[in-house]
Amino acid sequence: MATTVDLFQNINNFLAERKESSPGGGWAPVTQKEIEAMYDIINALIELKYEYDADHDLPMTVRLLDRTMFKSSFYDPMFQDKAFDGYTEADVAKLNLGRAVMNVGIAADEVKLATRLLDTYNTGNKK
Repeated sequence: MATTVDLFQNINNFLAERKESSPGGGWAPVTQKEIEAMYDIINALIELKYEYDADHDLPMTVRLLDRTMFKSSFYDPMFQDKAFDGYTEADVAKLNLGRAVMNVGIAADEVKLATRLLDTYNTGNKK
């Protein structure tokens, strides 16, 4: 586990080079090394704050997305199957059903788009 000194050093290293957006409004370039460094910084924060459980899991996780390479992720995470904040287990099941339907709908739209693009590519009709 990192110490706070390690964490501050990693943050300073990460911030040592400022990345500028490209002319015309494009994003600043992002490298895989930078994604990994940011993940390590965030994970160190979580490890310093929270104790691991018996299965060596932390109560929080982070997913980073390089938007220069990947589309924004619209996946809606599912709630744990238990009551919380005044919601009953049945309420949570209804919430999760709605989230699951939305997630499947988003995935289906991505399949349609990819299929259409492949069809266009395979027929040589670029649109």
